[in-house]
Amino acid sequence: MTIETKPAPVVYPGDDSTISWAIPWRVLAAGEVRVQLRTAAGDLSTLALGTDYTLAGVGASSASFSLVSIVPATGDSVLVEPYVSAVQTVDLADNDSFSVETIETALDRLTTLAAMLEARIGRALAFSAFSSGVDPTLPTPAAGKALGWNATADGFANVEAESIALADGAVTTAKLGAAAVTNDKIADATIQTAKLAASVLTSTWAANVDAAGYELQAAALKASREVVAAAGFAAGVLTANFANGSIQTVTLTANATTVTLSGFVAGKWSGGLLFIKQDGTGSRVATWPAAVKWPENTAPTLSTAAGAVDVVSLTSFDGGTTIAGALVAAGYTGLAFS
Repeated sequence: MTIETKPAPVVYPGDDSTISWAIPWRVLAAGEVRVQLRTAAGDLSTLALGTDYTLAGVGASSASFSLVSIVPATGDSVLVEPYVSAVQTVDLADNDSFSVETIETALDRLTTLAAMLEARIGRALAFSAFSSGVDPTLPTPAAGKALGWNATADGFANVEAESIALADGAVTTAKLGAAAVTNDKIADATIQTAKLAASVLTSTWAANVDAAGYELQAAALKASREVVAAAGFAAGVLTANFANGSIQTVTLTANATTVTLSGFVAGKWSGGLLFIKQDGTGSRVATWPAAVKWPENTAPTLSTAAGAVDVVSLTSFDGGTTIAGALVAAGYTGLAFS
């Protein structure tokens, strides 16, 4: 019998129900088929004939196989491929008659073996026919190393990943995942001026930049502006969190019987200015916390006129345990906050 369909691997997708599939080539013996299951998670197992699957149609132009106790789920894959051993089992006696079927079966098995090898070679890495003098031997695997060309480009070698050179412009923002480059992945002094394009430091920012408390040294600021935050005031409680901005405004609509100050950073000089406006009634007062230290140990008296604005400086060196307070301006009239 001829082999009209070239034996080649076939992959069937799982669907939570199907357990039988066709083998579209002539299977000469039950042991000359290999069935493998790969799960959606990537786990690979070779199934055993009789235990995991049964085979039908051996010797016919096509065959089929059925799984015994496994139902491949969606995302799983089932592979069936020819698996012929490279042995010669036909022994012809001298001067004896021979069966044409025996010879044809041997040729069919040889053809199946050739097709199996062709399929495997087709999945293997190969050098171009134009390449010559290249040793395809791979080096002994080494953890943490990359596989690359040796110094003479005629063979492979284990190389340090850090030694792999990247062409200018090879690494772009589109090729980096979010947060892929972090401080702990960059050695000190690794990024030098010569490695930065001129546009890197002159580009217009398209979003806010958080320096996370790190220093910006020797900077010359031009046309800089402060973010103005609104301090909270409700039910007699004035709340100013200087992490929201170093300039804050508040309008007193009642006496501030409690003042809560936060957002200071220990070991840094931090805080800011608090602009306090009287409402249309005026004569609102503020009761400051004991942590605020005033010149000569005396808290200032706020302006009493309706609409008057006073400016109070509140700064700290120790994270707000003690706060230096000072009335830096008083009695502004007609000053709008927006």
